[in-house]
Amino acid sequence: MARMDSAAVGLLLLGVGILVFASPLTTWWFSREPPWYSAFCIGFGYIALVALLVGRQRHDL
Repeated sequence: MARMDSAAVGLLLLGVGILVFASPLTTWWFSREPPWYSAFCIGFGYIALVALLVGRQRHDL
């Protein structure tokens, strides 16, 4: 598998973060009145993605 440099990982995380937290999709999702814990699940998923990508990057060094 090809190794991603830190700039590519940073841009990927920025793009996913903007998509998840600042897109019209977020407004639509929360207008449907999801359970109270759904925002925490989304945040935890983003943190897990960051940890996974950063951990993989350190392992390759």
